[in-house]
Amino acid sequence: MNVHHAGKHLNQSKQPPSNEENGGLYVAVPISPDLQAVERVGMMHYLASSWAFFLISTIEIILFTLVSCMYGFAPLEYNPLIGPPIEVIDALGSKNPTRILSGEYWRAVTAIFLNVGLLDLLFSLCLVFCMSYHLERRWGGCKWFC
Repeated sequence: MNVHHAGKHLNQSKQPPSNEENGGLYVAVPISPDLQAVERVGMMHYLASSWAFFLISTIEIILFTLVSCMYGFAPLEYNPLIGPPIEVIDALGSKNPTRILSGEYWRAVTAIFLNVGLLDLLFSLCLVFCMSYHLERRWGGCKWFC
């Protein structure tokens, strides 16, 4: 159903506007039946079946808990993100370009799972959730995780 409002043409159907209607700025991308099913079932079902999100989140939470229990928390003046001392995180494999270029290539992977503090962990989990929700339902768990 197309409606004209104040001299403008409005497309009120469920179909996206064509390129002619919006000046060529819109490209319609077909949605796969799997993606439509996820949209219908909702986010709770996605959370129950999202193994990649839970795997990454679990690794991050366990690693942060272990490091915090073993090394404690640094004073807020030293680490305002509420976490262990920065030297500990660096020794465990944080991203350090000088060390990576000198041959410690494993730091490129371990830095993904290390968190400097509790606030960093919370923001990281939010980012992983948002990214995994969209990418895992579009590509599948294996492609997104790899």
